[in-house]
Amino acid sequence: MKRSLFVLALATTALAQSPNVLSLLAQQVGKTSDPATQRNILRGMNAALQGRSGVAAPPEWDALAKQLAASPDAEVRELALSIGIVFGTKEALDSLRTIAADTKATPAARQRAIESLVARKDAGTAPILRELIGKAGPLRAATIRGLASYDAADTAGLLLGAYAGFTAEEKRDAVSTLAARPAWAKQLVAALDAQRVPRADFSASLVRQLRGYKDANIDAALDIHFGKLSGTTDKQPEIAAVKKWLTPDFVKAGNAGKGREVFVRTCAVCHKLFDAGNEIGPELTGANRTDIDYLLQNIVDPNALIGADYQLQTIELKDGRILAGMTRGENANTLTLRTLAEQTVVSKTDVKTRTVSPMSMMPEGQLLALPKEDVRDLFLYLASPQQVPLP
Repeated sequence: MKRSLFVLALATTALAQSPNVLSLLAQQVGKTSDPATQRNILRGMNAALQGRSGVAAPPEWDALAKQLAASPDAEVRELALSIGIVFGTKEALDSLRTIAADTKATPAARQRAIESLVARKDAGTAPILRELIGKAGPLRAATIRGLASYDAADTAGLLLGAYAGFTAEEKRDAVSTLAARPAWAKQLVAALDAQRVPRADFSASLVRQLRGYKDANIDAALDIHFGKLSGTTDKQPEIAAVKKWLTPDFVKAGNAGKGREVFVRTCAVCHKLFDAGNEIGPELTGANRTDIDYLLQNIVDPNALIGADYQLQTIELKDGRILAGMTRGENANTLTLRTLAEQTVVSKTDVKTRTVSPMSMMPEGQLLALPKEDVRDLFLYLASPQQVPLP
């Protein structure tokens, strides 16, 4: 572990200060036949090269890549291909495309190949992704996310045409991909109007991202389905109104299992409680969950106090895409962003504009949209000392 961390730090420094260190690392890989040692060094190199493009390969790389391609260790072979992608070698691109399209390869290997090729924006990968959209299975979510990197006019039609057959996770990825480009976003909103995409599939964060285009037609449609943006800042009257009926005795009469169902539907897209949900917003397991006042304050007035780590950032890329999410890491060359769909590493050279919102990613008015019984069940579940089964 210590050696792996050292190699990662060394490789990162190499890219920032002295490209010659990459040559030194390549030499170290070539001097050993031990797969574990090779993995450690290659992992460090691969992590340090995440999000980078146009990095020149060290002179030893061509010969070393051929040696590593014959390694008995699958991870060594895959890491060498991923690094070769950053260096832009034709052999690496060809090999990864072959893996991505190979139905006999493991789904995990195919997904890693797809993700590496998409990160490189390899044009030859787009036809593979388009073919995989029609095939149910473990690769389709990564395929849907990958299509966001390719600005094809008919992508929205392709995704919307297959939308009804997607799983819940795939639908979430699909609306995220469609919201990434202005032309696709207009078609997504049109599908909402036509009830081809249910209103329930639009999270509050997605609606905010769509409003970021400042398009009059998109905003008008969103106003119809979700209401106009509120300028109200004082939430205390709303909190007081809810407290009148959300009493401790009323909460105790609820059903924690049904409350978990409400949590999965409304909160788990961003928050994790026990073993359920995503880690976009704060982890809730250790929060003060038994205090109704505390929960009401944070749910009804999410903008009262926003931690720096949870401010919504909107990133406009030079290729026309818009990404919205939380920063999960940053260095001189790259930005790691956690969106609703995935965690992605963006090269800063690809960023056109970057905006930090003063608003929380968590929407206001969530409790008002729920029946009182659902709110009661949700609060009972949030106060649970341990996980409860779904109904």
